[in-house]
Amino acid sequence: MGDAAVRWIDVRVTDERERDASESRLQLRLAWLGVVLALVALAIVEARDMELDATRSAWQMMLTQTAWGRGWSILLVSAILGTAAAVWRVPRAVATACALLLAVAMGGLGHASADDALPVFSRVIDAVHVIGVGAWLGALLLMSRTATVNVWQRYSRMASVAAPTVLLSGVFASLRRLQLPPLGFGASSLGLSTIVASDYGRLLLTKSAVVLVVLAFGLKHRRRVLSEHAPSGQSIRTELVFAVAVLAATALLTGTAPPSD
Repeated sequence: MGDAAVRWIDVRVTDERERDASESRLQLRLAWLGVVLALVALAIVEARDMELDATRSAWQMMLTQTAWGRGWSILLVSAILGTAAAVWRVPRAVATACALLLAVAMGGLGHASADDALPVFSRVIDAVHVIGVGAWLGALLLMSRTATVNVWQRYSRMASVAAPTVLLSGVFASLRRLQLPPLGFGASSLGLSTIVASDYGRLLLTKSAVVLVVLAFGLKHRRRVLSEHAPSGQSIRTELVFAVAVLAATALLTGTAPPSD
């Protein structure tokens, strides 16, 4: 997703990649291949948790008759298409479509897939969240290598939209998971003590705190870009370390039941 965002941010990126095409294409292919392998590993773990027999019919049942399996299947197809797009060096519009399809498919997994009351809302919010994170932090990872001040300024304008989108979608998703107003819809409101006492609540608070650190670095870099200077490499790497911590907390949240459950 970061690669797709950078293609639109830097109009010169295609020419630059032609000069360093081998390394760039290899990295992109490995990224997509990593997604495919992670999905395969995820299916194996899910099958183990469901105590499935090692038979074709059991796997077919999991992938076709469960919401998780259908979402996973769409996600795998998206990842395979993205891998093919990276191998064949397709136009940026096609590469962007593959990245967006992956984000939309991710809304079919996790807690959003279990939301029977507002299934479309939860999945759309998840997809928007993934798109925002991918454009914001994925592009930052690629921008950290080489970028001119003008390109940083374009990235900064994009991040100024992506970051608030990530925050708002994250807030909406959290309110829905915790069944809190205005997205509780008649469910009993949980007290702060109940939320904090749960594993989900503690993880969410930890993630929120680290997100604030990432935003602080982003604000620092935006001020530097507005003063016609590119952010320092060390500062960008530090922000990315905290961003990885946010992603790790998100992964743990996905596998943790909210206290409302």
